[in-house]
Amino acid sequence: MRLEQLNTWRNAIAHQDFLFTTEQQALLSGTSLTLPWARRWRGICIGLAQTFDFVVGTHVEGITGKRTW
Repeated sequence: MRLEQLNTWRNAIAHQDFLFTTEQQALLSGTSLTLPWARRWRGICIGLAQTFDFVVGTHVEGITGKRTW
């Protein structure tokens, strides 16, 4: 959900279109474009990247027998 919120805000900023649909308004309820929210979303992205790294590393290790990173 947090990643979807981040992406919705990112698209609004990139396209300068802050007219949200009813669904988007419900998704973004309680969030705002503030530094604390940006830090939360950054933390979520970092966690997601770490999880991807672990999963891909484990998969590569299963194929090659070695952990490449």
